[in-house]
Amino acid sequence: MKQFNGMNDEPNNDIQILELLRSNREDDQNKGFILLYKKYFDMIYSMIRLNSGYKREAEDVFQDTMVVLFKNIRSGVFRGESRLSTYLYSIARFRWIKYLQKSKRMVLFEDLSGMEVTQPTAVWQEKPNLTHAITCLIEKLDTKCQEILKLYYFDKMSHSNIAEKLGLSNEGIAKQKKFRCIKKLMELLENDPNLKTELEKCLN
Repeated sequence: MKQFNGMNDEPNNDIQILELLRSNREDDQNKGFILLYKKYFDMIYSMIRLNSGYKREAEDVFQDTMVVLFKNIRSGVFRGESRLSTYLYSIARFRWIKYLQKSKRMVLFEDLSGMEVTQPTAVWQEKPNLTHAITCLIEKLDTKCQEILKLYYFDKMSHSNIAEKLGLSNEGIAKQKKFRCIKKLMELLENDPNLKTELEKCLN
């Protein structure tokens, strides 16, 4: 697969991308991959970066995701009934969760604002026995962060409702505060050598 450098500003709408990937000409397929990368890599990188990943890992996941997408397009599994962004996000998210599980890294899953994806979920919803462990982790934060994350992840409140409940000026402020709280969680996981042991106790 070609390196994605020196990309120009050609139109990169989903219909064009799908047509190029369906083509039997290798040049068309490579062009489709370039446009796909240009339009959607940042989306996948944002998801992985917010969930304890690095750009190198995001590159690997995106490459794998494009291979899966290409096979599904060529085989007719994916015909474009759903949004391409949603389909790509789902493939990449699944592959990243599998990677995290394999490497025994536990993180909250953050949705991308404005994306039409499945209801925002977390790793504990994939594995219900992690609920108590995540609660233990959240309780390591300050009271305000505990409140924001519990309202969002456990009570399923929207950012606008959280802003109203907490007396914040708008939903943008609520998003910013939630993001900062998630970053604090990531720092806890990365910097506290005793936290893994504590989490394992919570799982029992």
